Amino acid sequence: MTSPLAGHNVRRGAWLLLAVGAVIAFGVLFWPRSGPPSSARPDQPVLSRSRHVRVMTFNINMIEPTAGPHRWDIQQRILPQIIHKYQPDLIGFQACTPVQTAWLADRFRQFRHYPVSRGLAQGLFSAISGAIGTWNQIFYSTRFRRLAGAHGLVRPGALRNNATENAYYSLVVLGDRSGVLPPIILLDTHLRHGNQNAVADAGRLHGIVASFIKRFPHSRVIVLGDMNHPRTDLPVYNQLLGPPSRINGGFRWSDTFNYSLKPAGVRWGTVQYYVGRPGLNWPSDLIFVGPGWKWSAAKIIRMHGPHGNYASDHFPVFTVLTPGAAAAEEK
Repeated sequence: MTSPLAGHNVRRGAWLLLAVGAVIAFGVLFWPRSGPPSSARPDQPVLSRSRHVRVMTFNINMIEPTAGPHRWDIQQRILPQIIHKYQPDLIGFQACTPVQTAWLADRFRQFRHYPVSRGLAQGLFSAISGAIGTWNQIFYSTRFRRLAGAHGLVRPGALRNNATENAYYSLVVLGDRSGVLPPIILLDTHLRHGNQNAVADAGRLHGIVASFIKRFPHSRVIVLGDMNHPRTDLPVYNQLLGPPSRINGGFRWSDTFNYSLKPAGVRWGTVQYYVGRPGLNWPSDLIFVGPGWKWSAAKIIRMHGPHGNYASDHFPVFTVLTPGAAAAEEK
C-alpha cells in the first residue's frame, strides 16, 4: 500500500537520482560550513523573556529543473514574506538542498541552522553523500543555543534499494539563552510514501527522541515535518502518536491540529502542487508535541504572490507553543 501522494512524487523520482549529484556538488561549494561569517550575523544573540515559541514546518521543495514558472528565483520573493509575517522562532524545512540552505542562511541572519555541510575536506563523494542526509534543515532563532544535535537516516540498518524510500531526520537540543524556556528537543523529518517504510520510520522516531530525553530529562519535545501521510492513514498516523504508555523513556505525542475546526467541504490538504488547490482532504505536513506544552491550533498558511505564485508545492504549517500542561480540549 502507498500513500495517496505517491503518484505525484514518483513522477519526480525518474530525474531525481540523476540530478541530485550535480545539485549537491554545486551546493557544497557555496553552502556555509558553519554559517555565514560573524560579520554577517547579529552582534548579540536575541534575548527574549517571552514564554511563547513560534514554530513552523515547511517543505520548500528542492530545486527542480522541470519547475518552470515555479522556479526558485520566484519562490525567493514569496518565502521571506511568510517568514516576516509569522516571525517563527523555530523552522523545520524539508527538501532543502545545499543551494537553498545557503540562500536561506544568508537571507535570514537572525537564525542559526543545523545540520551544516562538511564541505569538500573529506572528498567530493563524502560531501555529496553527507549532504543528502541534511535536507531537513532546522533554523532556530539566536535566542537559542544548540546543546546537541544529530542527523542521518532514520533506520540506517534498513536501507532500501529504492533510494527515495530512505527517510532522514535532523534533531537539535536547544537551550534558551534567557533561561525562560526549558530545553527543547526539535526533530525534523520527511517520511516516505510507502506505508510499510513510513510505519517503521515513524516508530523509530520515538526511539531517537527518547534517547535524547534520557540525556536531557527536563526538555520539551517538538516533532515536525512532511509526514506524507494524513490522519486518515491510520497505520502511520498512530505510529507517530505512539502508544499511550512510555516508550523507552519517551512519551505519546499530540498533533497540534484541531480537526474539529475544519469547515465542511473545505480541503485541509497541505500539498497543493503550486496552484493552491490541495490534493487531499487532510494535512500531511504536521507538528507534534510531547507532554508539557500548550498550543494554539495549527494553522495552514496559504500566502502567495500577486500573480498566484506559491513559495512551494506545499503549504507551510504554523503553531504557537507555551510550556505548561495541555488543556483537555487541546488533546
